[in-house]
Amino acid sequence: MNTTTGKDTVTLLNGGNYMYWKTKVRAILIRDDLWKIISPSKPEVSSQAWRKLDNKAMALITLSVEDSQLLYIANCETASEMWEKLAKQYARSSFGRQLYLRRKLYGIRYTSGTMQVHINSMLEVVVLLPGAGTEIGNGELVAVLLCSLPESYSGLVTALEGRDEADLSVEYVTGKMLDEYQRRVENCGKSENGGFAYACRQEKVVNPAKWKVQEPQRKEDRKCFFCKKRGHLKTDCRAFKRLEKGRRPTPDEESVAAAKHVSFAMRDGPCTAAKRQ
Repeated sequence: MNTTTGKDTVTLLNGGNYMYWKTKVRAILIRDDLWKIISPSKPEVSSQAWRKLDNKAMALITLSVEDSQLLYIANCETASEMWEKLAKQYARSSFGRQLYLRRKLYGIRYTSGTMQVHINSMLEVVVLLPGAGTEIGNGELVAVLLCSLPESYSGLVTALEGRDEADLSVEYVTGKMLDEYQRRVENCGKSENGGFAYACRQEKVVNPAKWKVQEPQRKEDRKCFFCKKRGHLKTDCRAFKRLEKGRRPTPDEESVAAAKHVSFAMRDGPCTAAKRQ
């Protein structure tokens, strides 16, 4: 939900967008020469001019929050008090918040879509860290960005690992990530509408399972119940399959089958053998 303040459109504060709301509203206050009103304390003697500016700042802040957030600032008497109340409500410096944001950042992985969207999703979490009372350094952020890439980008990661650490700024690394993504898109070719192909848009992330070394199949060592030879089972026995299809077996296979029949006859006796026939 948006509200228009003069020529400015600001997304209303809803509790989940505090850092973005704070940045935009502060920019408006600075531009309108109202930021000086957001001071730690109210002056002992409030001049008419100060009160006029304070009222304008209070109005701007009040109109830029959703109705559900008004309860936090309803009893505030100055714009500074409003600002501090909202900061205490949403910019809590808690260990739990820090842990949540860091786990979310470290867990982001590039799987599909554009590289720019992937990078933005990570930087959005980074922006929230100062509000939780912590920050992430350049080196750590570079490492997190590179770790978020799939195995198919290992060439880029290796190339960047060989560079001097001083050269690996966030801007440089994200630029290289975007360049590599664009190169892959161009290699896939363009579609009729000017966009890249669906397969490229999904980035064809390499399935690690395809790179696993297949274990050699275990050689069959059991004995076939039909021909009595080792190395296969009856279901794979060529002699048995030929008999099933009505083909004439080879002399070796006939002798094996005959011996098998005699064996059954000797074991079961003449009566049982006759029944089998």
